[in-house]
Amino acid sequence: MGLQVGTGTFDGATSEDLTSYGLHAGYLRDLGQYVVGAEIDYDRLEIDTFSSNDNGVTRLKGIVGYDAGKLLPYAILGAANFQFEDGLGGDLDTLGVVYGVGASYKVTDKVRLGAEVLQH
Repeated sequence: MGLQVGTGTFDGATSEDLTSYGLHAGYLRDLGQYVVGAEIDYDRLEIDTFSSNDNGVTRLKGIVGYDAGKLLPYAILGAANFQFEDGLGGDLDTLGVVYGVGASYKVTDKVRLGAEVLQH
């Protein structure tokens, strides 16, 4: 379980910068040299031209990684559900694929710091 912050680009009719913040929870299973797991997360999205604060994405991700001691590089594949309100009465709720790569570093037995690059 943890917190996350991010930045990115929303490509719609125009390309817009976005900031995200949210929560995640998951489980990793160490199989020796490899690690597999699953994670669910939710991010609130702040998009420059969307006046509503009711924009978000929920993701369910499968993770496969390589156990390199304290470092865990991994690949991600899963599903993402976006919810957008443009502030003008227009709503978008869409389900799609999410994939990417990430890495986390084990600071203590209970704390990991990581980064991901995701494509939706």
